[in-house]
Amino acid sequence: MIIPIVIHKDADSDYGATVPDLPGCFSAGETLDETLAMAKEAIELHMEWLITEKTVARLERNESAKPHGKTLQTLADRQGVSPDEIESF
Repeated sequence: MIIPIVIHKDADSDYGATVPDLPGCFSAGETLDETLAMAKEAIELHMEWLITEKTVARLERNESAKPHGKTLQTLADRQGVSPDEIESF
């Protein structure tokens, strides 16, 4: 998948990167290569967060899934966290 990023740099600053298609996703680095690597990581983490948030929101809307805990436990196992941490997002 190709995701466009915008690289910017002022004369007295490090490089900055923003991702127009993912509001709130940004990164920075001292060199252009470092900035690109950090932007890639920021995109991956941002997308993982978006997926998790949508899953949690779906679980919260579905009241029948919450008491059983099985779906929540599966999500927690996938994320490497406890079910309590997911509910506190």
